[in-house]
Amino acid sequence: MKKEKKINQTKKILWIEDEHYHLRGLFKKIKKRGFVVIPARSYIEARNLLKNWSEFCFIALDLIIPYSENSLNNPNLENEETNVDLTKNGVLLFNHIVEELKLDLPILILSIVRSRKIVNSLTKRKFVRSIEKLGKLPADIEFIVLDMLKYEKHKD
Repeated sequence: MKKEKKINQTKKILWIEDEHYHLRGLFKKIKKRGFVVIPARSYIEARNLLKNWSEFCFIALDLIIPYSENSLNNPNLENEETNVDLTKNGVLLFNHIVEELKLDLPILILSIVRSRKIVNSLTKRKFVRSIEKLGKLPADIEFIVLDMLKYEKHKD
């Protein structure tokens, strides 16, 4: 049985991005529309936040994320917790969300992954979209997020 989440039951967005500070302007715009943005900077941090999966109505996922805070703070760290291919962390997290947790909520994949094969394999699901971050303005990303949330802008 799928764990379904109605969008209007909660207004929390899980934003998994190791460089989320670049998107502060976007977060402000989304917050003005009544959403709370909870950032996660690593695979481990996101997994911990997903223990309370029912809080979220939307997930934005950068595929290229570090495994842990340790690897975030020390990029040269070489141990069993660090994947050489950081895309693997995002794909593993995506699989955890849709296959293990069986969450049926909108997921936006934000990435600069060069391999379209990886992104295409993930976006086959009806509630998943992707956008390449490179060259996108926060307004472009905001439009897609709000569209996925089916939020209608109020005309001023």
